[in-house]
Amino acid sequence: LGDALEAAGPQGVRVELLAHHFSEAAAAGWSEKATELALAASHAAIARLGFEEAVGHCERGLAAIDVAGRPDDERRCELLLALGEACSNAGDSERARATCLEAADLAESLGDDGRLARAALGFCGPLFFNIAVTRTAPSVGLLERALARLGAPGGALRAQLMGRLAAQLAYAGGERRAPALARAALDLARSAGDRATLADVLATTHWSLRGPDNLAECRALAAELVALAEAVGDVRLLTYGQQWHVEHLLERGDIEAVKRELAGWERRVEPLSRRSYLGWLLAVVRARHAYLEGRLEESEALTHDALSHGYAGQDEPVAHTFAAQMLVLRREQARLGEIVAAVEQFSATNPHILAWRAVLADTYARLGRIADARRLLDELACDGFAVLPRDGLWLGTATTLAEVATMLGDTAHAPTLYQLMAPYADHCTVVLSFLCQGAVARPLGMLAGVMGEYDASVRHFEAALELNARIRSPLWVAHTQHDYAAMLLARGRTTDREAARGLLAAATAAAHDFGLASLASKLGPLRLRAGGAA
Repeated sequence: LGDALEAAGPQGVRVELLAHHFSEAAAAGWSEKATELALAASHAAIARLGFEEAVGHCERGLAAIDVAGRPDDERRCELLLALGEACSNAGDSERARATCLEAADLAESLGDDGRLARAALGFCGPLFFNIAVTRTAPSVGLLERALARLGAPGGALRAQLMGRLAAQLAYAGGERRAPALARAALDLARSAGDRATLADVLATTHWSLRGPDNLAECRALAAELVALAEAVGDVRLLTYGQQWHVEHLLERGDIEAVKRELAGWERRVEPLSRRSYLGWLLAVVRARHAYLEGRLEESEALTHDALSHGYAGQDEPVAHTFAAQMLVLRREQARLGEIVAAVEQFSATNPHILAWRAVLADTYARLGRIADARRLLDELACDGFAVLPRDGLWLGTATTLAEVATMLGDTAHAPTLYQLMAPYADHCTVVLSFLCQGAVARPLGMLAGVMGEYDASVRHFEAALELNARIRSPLWVAHTQHDYAAMLLARGRTTDREAARGLLAAATAAAHDFGLASLASKLGPLRLRAGGAA
């Protein structure tokens, strides 16, 4: 039957159907043909996003080699590489990594540097933010091994290896050579002249280059990735690029463009969301926007939905994202006591992620553990906060520390934080795909108030009210109203009390409407100070 289908020609005949029938005949002397077609069928299945089917094709091809009874290491290596790719995309990263490691060892025994490089790329798996050192360290080792063996000074494979290495180093935290390596990888990818290679390297280097010092460049690189991924038909990279583009638009406060681009991104991702990674990402992004708009119950449901997707072998980044999103929800609900132990654990087990230490300081301050909060703030303020990596988490971490300094009335550290954050006064703080902390002008207003620079504080709070309203976030508008009122009452001018009462009344209404229990508990004492009803 396989012969008859093949003889009928390509019209109307799928290579996957051919592969299935020849695999049935492998034991009858057709093993070589069966393995050849299994490999072609796996590539066809991957191209149409049929990853589970691709796994089956690879397994049948490997079985056909075993049936033949004679070694065919080159074809086995190719099938292992295809199997690793299929498993990664199907969500089974543990099997993918084991398979790619087997392929790497086989490639080295064959002296095949190209296949070793491909195995190293496959071992890292699809682009996924990964902060577990137990995963990044082996990836770094294999990538460096492949780069050392590749030999030639240029080429697409070297650019891809360098891009992945930059990503793994950046994920591990505290690695200063990642940005330079990422730029070198991009230069090499551009010189290679292959659009698919450049798209891949743009994707893998995005986190390595992302930081507060080059927001405009990162926006341009994300837009370039979208255009290239569309041109080469890479749906996976296109979804990454579009999501990053949305994040950068949100940083600028361009909510109309955010809504438009996000709707298009969701339409593209929705049909693929049964794939665990994309389903997870879709739920995370939707939870972020529900929180931004004050829909706390919906945000919590979406956060749990994201966790339910899971991603085999990637439990740690999923857990971090879940914890971060639940933390801000519990903070709004005045339920921080339920999650403080988890925050302490994340901070202790991930010392390279200083954002967790900042979040712990914030949690302690809100729970009245002032000495513990001050100790952590002092540690992170070492050398003018130079200890904080200037990466994609920097602005979120600085925003959190500004809140800590305000709660503690810390006049020693407030001026340094203010100077560091002032260049981003017209931005929103966006923390990857999972959180928007509203206008940067709000924490700047808080810091200026701590410093006694009240006129500057007024300017920042007015700007924050405008930007938070523009991004349609009643939650952050309400918080800004509270913080602005607190500053006015501290300044104590003749007209400040009346202005504070108006701000507090609006914040109180929002706290009631959106269930902001923690904010509501802080508003009562301020209303009494302002001369209104508690």
